[in-house]
Amino acid sequence: MVATSSETGLGGGLVPEGGDGGDGLVGRFYGFLRQLPLWAIVVIWTIPTLGLFINSFRPRAGQRGLGWWQVLTADNQELPASEQSLLNPESLTLENYRTVLEASTTANLGESLLNSFAIAIPATIIPIAI
Repeated sequence: MVATSSETGLGGGLVPEGGDGGDGLVGRFYGFLRQLPLWAIVVIWTIPTLGLFINSFRPRAGQRGLGWWQVLTADNQELPASEQSLLNPESLTLENYRTVLEASTTANLGESLLNSFAIAIPATIIPIAI
């Protein structure tokens, strides 16, 4: 227990350490309220990442023509026929990943990742070993 103003003659009472109302229902409720802004920030921060993830499966015309959220809430009745195919979940494809992973200009992404590991792992282990 922590001394409060009652021990100094100013009124009040003893408050549990931490001073947040204890472990009861009220304490848990206030604990939740303190964490609520943090979870709101987490959700807001995650929305653009979700958009990037969904767009990574869409063809280029779909990425440039319509928003990523329209794939999730597609109402094809109000769109022209040329744009209806861009909103169908069936139009989602792995072609973008194939293009990146199989690029053959100088080296594909797989070779580049191995190259990065070949440099990063020894560069980490050697200073630790010394």
